[in-house]
Amino acid sequence: MTEANDTNQTLNEVAPSPSRRKPLRWLIVSSICLVAIFALCSQFGIPWWHEYRTSQFRDSCKKAVAEKNWDVLEIASNGWLAWDPRSDDALLNAAEAARQLGQARKAADLLGRVSDSYHGALQALAFQGEILFGDLNLPYEAETTWKRMLAINSMATLPRQRLIYFYTMTLQRQKMVQLVRESVSLGCEPPEAYAYLLLSNNLNFTDGVVVTTNWRNNYPDDECFEVAQAIYAGRNKYDGDEEVFEKSDVAPGDQKMAEACLKKYPSNMEIISYFAEKRIYEGSAVEMITLLKNAPPEAAKDSRFWRFRGWLLNSQSRLTEAVEALRTSLKLSPTNWPARYELANILRAQGNTDEAATHSSIAIQGKKIEKQLFESPDARAISRELVK
Repeated sequence: MTEANDTNQTLNEVAPSPSRRKPLRWLIVSSICLVAIFALCSQFGIPWWHEYRTSQFRDSCKKAVAEKNWDVLEIASNGWLAWDPRSDDALLNAAEAARQLGQARKAADLLGRVSDSYHGALQALAFQGEILFGDLNLPYEAETTWKRMLAINSMATLPRQRLIYFYTMTLQRQKMVQLVRESVSLGCEPPEAYAYLLLSNNLNFTDGVVVTTNWRNNYPDDECFEVAQAIYAGRNKYDGDEEVFEKSDVAPGDQKMAEACLKKYPSNMEIISYFAEKRIYEGSAVEMITLLKNAPPEAAKDSRFWRFRGWLLNSQSRLTEAVEALRTSLKLSPTNWPARYELANILRAQGNTDEAATHSSIAIQGKKIEKQLFESPDARAISRELVK
């Protein structure tokens, strides 16, 4: 009996009393509830918790931008992205921090991650396009970005403007003409589109050799850029900073690059067209035959090549065929004033003076307008009267 009493007394000393059990049980239950709440917040994104954390990150980024503290902005935006990798606002802040810290490639990559449904998607992608195009000299990546913008909003003017400029600068004539006509039909063409369309048969930029030389640093084996660079180098004598030429084999006014491209890319339409103009100026019909024999099938849809054919046929006294070729040229491109001038001369020789006079008058007007456009410092700076 004494032993049992001693055992009960020992158990009573070890076991907690009812009054001590309640706080302990409450602590355990409370801990489980808190863990469950945080798990739910994390798993299902409780709105109030998400909004609270988002507002904290947004305020931190806003303050860093106001103070131009880009290191703090980088830390805050990276923390935001770590917490919410899908946040488009966080991506924009992280991209701004990267840009301000001289990390252009990182900024472009971050901007490219924004979702198409984001309310600021077009603005973010426009920013990305300019970084890729201007800062990094990666025009093909910029082209992809601008096409993505048009997929989001086909009426967006900025990507159309940038694509038209890119295609024009790189002498991708067919792409440029197609995009200009599409833009005009949709009513969202940039102002300079008409100037480029009128000049589509004789594209030239005084800074073309500098721009294409910079691009070729990233695309040394690209046929399009190599040909454009060679043509600009052959057409223009550069009067500006010579540094770009000291670092390359480009010689402004030199024909060697163009001649090398003709041998390397004998079926390239732009290099053929470049030399075809020279053959017309020189009156070299035999060499024109060689050039046109190498023209690719798509040349049949190019107004310039029908004009070259018309000139060649005229030089061979095949006037009826020459007239037919020149009419085809004008059907493809009514603004091809040299073709009109050539046609007027043949019609006059055939005694069709009235039609010859009409084409001659239009050709003179076209030549005058082209001259004014070339003299304009910027394709977007032309007068309203000239546009009309």
